[in-house]
Amino acid sequence: MSHDEQIRQIRQKLNLLVKRCKLLEQENIKLKEENSVLAEQSKQQSFSIDTLKSRNAIAGIQLSELSSEDKQTLKKKIDMYLKEIDKCIAAINIQ
Repeated sequence: MSHDEQIRQIRQKLNLLVKRCKLLEQENIKLKEENSVLAEQSKQQSFSIDTLKSRNAIAGIQLSELSSEDKQTLKKKIDMYLKEIDKCIAAINIQ
């Protein structure tokens, strides 16, 4: 095989590698975009779950039957849930 033939084959292989590289770069961009969308959906779903858990916890409690100590514990839990909700809202607003 002549040197010219070898150079031609090397160029063909190089061109093929360049094409594959470009395709992989495009695929990488698409996957990053998809990952970003899925991460946002995950955050929103986590927020929804936390909100529903909070509502469920509050709905299942009858305040009239609670002792003073239990009311204080409940108040602390509600405050904790509200802080967590605020954190989630802030995280969503950042993006």
